[in-house]
Amino acid sequence: MNMVQTIPDIDIDEVSEAKSSPIPVSAVEGQSLNGLGMMIQQYLEQNFAEFEHKVEAGRRIQGRVCVEVEKGIATTVSFQGEEVLIENGSGENLDLYLQSSYLLLANILSGKANPFVEVMKGNIKLRAVPRKP
Repeated sequence: MNMVQTIPDIDIDEVSEAKSSPIPVSAVEGQSLNGLGMMIQQYLEQNFAEFEHKVEAGRRIQGRVCVEVEKGIATTVSFQGEEVLIENGSGENLDLYLQSSYLLLANILSGKANPFVEVMKGNIKLRAVPRKP
């Protein structure tokens, strides 16, 4: 008995028609993002491409957030209305500082964990960084 398994054809045009993010999300010029930065970039690009309400919210946000995981690995995300810039490390002039484990952050971004519950449990630490007027 000769069993032949066929692989379905892939329409290259369908693959190339993946939605692009209406809000550009990119690394600061001259930087190659660390793994944390790449994960955040991919998450933001996918959400902006798929959800109009997140695009609207993203355009209203103006601020800088530092996300830090184990071993001091950090990424700073700058929401600038019409674009989002990501840089390695803890940037300056932050509005919010978030500390968590990498695995928990990955679970939150993939929808496996609820960020509000994790903050209440103390698994995510938040610190607002007020600016002087």
